[in-house]
Amino acid sequence: MIKDTLKVLLGTAVANLFTVIRTFMIVRQLNPETYGVWNLFTVLLSYSIWCELGVLSGMDKMVPIFRGQSRDDDAEDTRNVAFTSMIIIYSLLTVVILLVAFIPAYPFSPEILTGLKLLAVVAFLAAMQNFYLTVARAEKKFGIIGIANGLFAIMVVAGLFIYYKTVGNKLHATLLSFILAYSTSLFICIAFSGLTFRFRMSLSRLKTIIPTGFPLILIGIGYFLFTSVDRWIIAKYMTKWELGQYAFSYTCGILLFSLGAVVAYVLYPRMLEKFGEGCDDAHFRAPVYMAVRIMSYVIAFSTCVLLILLPVLGPAYFPSYVPALPMTAIMVIGFFFISVATIAGNFLVAANRERRILLLQIIGIVAACITDYAVIKATGDVRWVVRATACCFSLYGVLIIYSSFRQMRCNTLEAINVVMNLAVPLLAAGGLAVAVNAVNEVFSPHHRQMVIIPETAILATIYAGLFLLQNRDDDIRNWIRNLPMIKAVFSKP
Repeated sequence: MIKDTLKVLLGTAVANLFTVIRTFMIVRQLNPETYGVWNLFTVLLSYSIWCELGVLSGMDKMVPIFRGQSRDDDAEDTRNVAFTSMIIIYSLLTVVILLVAFIPAYPFSPEILTGLKLLAVVAFLAAMQNFYLTVARAEKKFGIIGIANGLFAIMVVAGLFIYYKTVGNKLHATLLSFILAYSTSLFICIAFSGLTFRFRMSLSRLKTIIPTGFPLILIGIGYFLFTSVDRWIIAKYMTKWELGQYAFSYTCGILLFSLGAVVAYVLYPRMLEKFGEGCDDAHFRAPVYMAVRIMSYVIAFSTCVLLILLPVLGPAYFPSYVPALPMTAIMVIGFFFISVATIAGNFLVAANRERRILLLQIIGIVAACITDYAVIKATGDVRWVVRATACCFSLYGVLIIYSSFRQMRCNTLEAINVVMNLAVPLLAAGGLAVAVNAVNEVFSPHHRQMVIIPETAILATIYAGLFLLQNRDDDIRNWIRNLPMIKAVFSKP
């Protein structure tokens, strides 16, 4: 699992680096109003991924289970039927988006109408790339996933460099860059993944795939509603400028969220295979606990670094988004528990406890709608919307973690203790960031940038010591000793 995680992490590290560059470029090129429209386009693109009616999600869950049960023919047939269904579904979706864009009755500006046409192409390419990567994960081909993700991020940046200079409209140039990136990444998946498919439609097979995947579609829709309803409310009751400022803080939070998602991504097919082999819920308690503890430190450390970088680099590189910097500090803290919870949430899905996640999502959506609307009406200040959203995110993540460990046969006190242990690195992140930022205030802006690297090294040392201090049990020590890098250094010649 460590090798597979490193493969995905390497690709994700490259992807995150270029995603940061991409974000910087888009933010600098688009004014806050246009950036707000772009952010809503990304929300629509996120929704389009969940239009597969449960076909892709069902395949993603069934194939590893079939592999665990040595039913390889069923796994292959499930893949082929899902492939054919995805082609049909997303071809229809593309036609629907194009019809909306070409019908003049809709009161959209020419910029948005052209953007919708380009978005239709992006949605189809994104869906097919998502299909290949999902099959690759189900078959544990994590190398091609890392390559495809890294290449995609690089090509988006390359496209932005090209199209921002050659295309007059910045929104359209951004969409063209994504078309270039998805096309390139999809070509790599088709040419080098070793995955082959044939067209096959089977209603009997779909009758088993869709009921398996449809609850996962509801979870996906529920998650995106939960994490995007705030932006729709802001778009309805506040200005585009405020939406753009909010979108900036949300984007920074998403960068942290991707760290926890990587480990959850790798663990998910392995969990399903173990369930297919007959393992019970209690079997996953130790490995899941270890995974969430490690990721809590990785995400908390990244949060701490980001909280230090924002006051130093924000005014210099994002002068239009200086008002968003205090909001961003709150938002990234709110993303902590929801990021760690991705691993615990995937366990609940593998254990067929999707209804529990759906219930928590419904509660979260209702709570977010009520609190965001009430805050806007009471204060009219987008900063308070960020605080309300961060609280909702944190509470949802805590409940997912608590519920998953209760499912793993922890009693109430043990599950609460898990949550409290995960909060330790976050509290350390907040305290260290406040202390370092107070020290940085002494330096001029130029000298602040010079001390970022040594400060990060010191923080890494502090977090390593805190990690070893808090996690003194044998499982963690054995995990560290068995890391390939550690074994190579300390093994006898």
